[in-house]
Amino acid sequence: MPTAASWTEVRRAVTDVAYLIDFRTSTVRRPRAFALGAAVFVGLTLAAATLPAMVDGAGTSKGYSLDAVLLIPTAMAAFMFLAIASSVASGGGRELLHREHAVIYPVSPTTDHLGALLLAPLNIAWLLQAWILMGITAYGVERRSLVVAEIGIVIWIVAATAVGQVVAWTVEAIRRTPHGIATIRSLGLVLAGAAVMLQLTHHTVGLLDSLKTRWIVVGYVDGFGMRWVESIGDMR
Repeated sequence: MPTAASWTEVRRAVTDVAYLIDFRTSTVRRPRAFALGAAVFVGLTLAAATLPAMVDGAGTSKGYSLDAVLLIPTAMAAFMFLAIASSVASGGGRELLHREHAVIYPVSPTTDHLGALLLAPLNIAWLLQAWILMGITAYGVERRSLVVAEIGIVIWIVAATAVGQVVAWTVEAIRRTPHGIATIRSLGLVLAGAAVMLQLTHHTVGLLDSLKTRWIVVGYVDGFGMRWVESIGDMR
């Protein structure tokens, strides 16, 4: 199947997103405040990924440190769920170009989706969950493996956010069909019922223990090597 057209669309979307970002940043009324906010964001992210490793007991593989390592797989799954839920709740995510402006300056769906993906970190819930996930990793993982583990966590955050956007836009496409609203509501009720049944039958812990994220985390904590590469490649 030829893919030339699709790759052309992707390249054009990347170019369009770059123009839209330049347009949005050029309209900022207080550039210094914007730059300060960006610096604070970067600083808090670096702090979340490093400072917990300096706390007494961090990276010792015992006590609270061991508890943190055991919690990482569940935290990764929770981040994936949050990324999907928040994107679905926002109707596909934020937009680089407001809908009323898109009437005059239309952009392709690929551009719209890529812009929503880039703006995902502006969600406070997303930010807090990402910082918590990096902080747990910094506290639990041994220092010799911390850098590669954090890189793996960042890759997971990006991948989970992308999956969340794909699911959200899929749900939005279904919702816009003739019977889409009823379909989405029915699906929501089924998922809610399944969650209640898991809790009532005490299978929630078993489900969490069976998640693939456990296998991925094992590769992270072992340091850089083929096992780490396999863990990164297995995020599909």
